[in-house]
Amino acid sequence: MIKPHQILLFLLSLFAAITLLYFVSPQDKITIGELTLKLPDPTKPFLPDSNAVKKANVDSLLLKLKEDSIRLAEKRKQDSILFVQKQRKDSLLKDSLQKVNTATLSFTYENRTDNKRLQYADNKRKALQTFFESLYQLKYNKNTKFHALHYGDSQIEGERITAFVRHRLQKEFGGRGPGLYSPVPLANSLSMKIVFSDQWKRYALYGNQKDKPEHNRYGILASFAQYQLHDPLDSTEFAWIEFEPNKIAYSTSKEFSNFTLYYGMAQPNTYLHLSVDDEQKKKVLLEENTLGSAFKYKLNQTPEKMKIAFNAPVSPELYAVSFESNTGVYVDNIPMRGSSGTIFSKMNHSLMKNIYDDLNVKLLIMEYGGNTIPYIKDSAQAYQYGRWFSSQLRKLKKILPDVSIIVIGPGDMSTKVDGELQTYPLLEVVRDAMKKAAFENDAAFFDMYEVMGGKNAMISWVEAEPPLAATDYIHFSGKGAKIIAEYFYQSLIEDYYEYESKRNK
Repeated sequence: MIKPHQILLFLLSLFAAITLLYFVSPQDKITIGELTLKLPDPTKPFLPDSNAVKKANVDSLLLKLKEDSIRLAEKRKQDSILFVQKQRKDSLLKDSLQKVNTATLSFTYENRTDNKRLQYADNKRKALQTFFESLYQLKYNKNTKFHALHYGDSQIEGERITAFVRHRLQKEFGGRGPGLYSPVPLANSLSMKIVFSDQWKRYALYGNQKDKPEHNRYGILASFAQYQLHDPLDSTEFAWIEFEPNKIAYSTSKEFSNFTLYYGMAQPNTYLHLSVDDEQKKKVLLEENTLGSAFKYKLNQTPEKMKIAFNAPVSPELYAVSFESNTGVYVDNIPMRGSSGTIFSKMNHSLMKNIYDDLNVKLLIMEYGGNTIPYIKDSAQAYQYGRWFSSQLRKLKKILPDVSIIVIGPGDMSTKVDGELQTYPLLEVVRDAMKKAAFENDAAFFDMYEVMGGKNAMISWVEAEPPLAATDYIHFSGKGAKIIAEYFYQSLIEDYYEYESKRNK
């Protein structure tokens, strides 16, 4: 029978053996054939560790968010009063609404040290002047409409972050409707329910899809949809897609008065059948073999559901659908699950420009990095990714020379290091590489990592009550995504009102 003191003696002997091996092994590990054993540091439990995991204080983040919201609301109220007084004083309202060449505007801004706010190259904030001028014209003129496209990876699926930013901008500047969607989406969204028949197939430029087409006509969503009828000779068979506004959507996204379908490469005698609330409204012959066409339909009121159907033997390519009102700002959610944001140079730029121009795109929000970080092995790879990402921004600027761009860097992500959850070792290097890419291309940068609290913040977000992130230590919960969205929106709108204040002087 083994006695307690024998067990203790065995454990002490084992500890002594591990300690001896740790100090005599040059690399703190032993390799036996193909097996490598990492030796734990036997002194770690007894010594203070300056590198120990320090969790972020989520409560302080929430308090700062509340304080910033109150401060911003008061500042906007005062700015509004001053602007009205200026209009009455000099009667220059008409002149103040004249569009200006944003390249000629020159403002002096205070130096910014808060890394939780939008950041700009050399602290010069011209990067967003095109977008801010568009907001200005919309606020005081109303008779205009434009889009801001929020590109990202799975972190924004389901309209996380996007829906809140869209709602707040529409409440502030006008607009009704959720904007763009993939006709055959990969995931459900907050604002629009989309169901479709089983003949449809979705093709995406990103991800691990094997049977990709030989062309590069993906539209601006980097995906498109086509159907294949079960029996092409059966004239009664239809491939259909149905759209229904979601009752849980933000109020501004529940209403719309215009429907648009972006399509291309339709064969002769291809008809679109449009139904609204189960009543057929249109049978439209699509344009043949075009590189991007738009079918537009005006509604008398927001329908409970809409349906498009096709029965031509060969499917057209469907790139996007959009739900809008006559004026306003639209922030479109474009999630690309698994993408690192380096696919834009592979897309057909003529097709992209056709759709971009029709939408009057004034802002691109680029939120990537999360899918790259787990595979980055050293700083050289991190900065190589930064160069690839920079090349994509250059391509987009070539298509849309005057567009404003905001790059959102990756949030904190945790992995196990020596058995302990910690921030990915090279996450900050990837973040820095993306910031460099942004500044090289006259884009603003929003540091989601710092907003979360910096190193090892994700652990606190997961352990918060209620949880602000999922137990994969990568993705936000709905509440966590809203916190990020509020930080982003407050930073964006505060910079807009600073732009407005200086423009009116």
